[in-house]
Amino acid sequence: MPFAIFSSSVVITLQKIYLDIPKKNIQTITIKGENKRLKYWYFFVSKKERQRICDNPTQTTETRKNSRT
Repeated sequence: MPFAIFSSSVVITLQKIYLDIPKKNIQTITIKGENKRLKYWYFFVSKKERQRICDNPTQTTETRKNSRT
């Protein structure tokens, strides 16, 4: 199922983005070029979850994994 594969890659990509950007810029993510569609997935992340990711960047991978299973 291509959608499942695509979804997994999006999760991994967003993990990296969340870890790399400053906390204050969490809501100003812009994804350009080939990965443009990733931004639509971002909008489905709840505000509470975004805040949790910002506050606990080292736990992002585990949090993501648990929230998607």
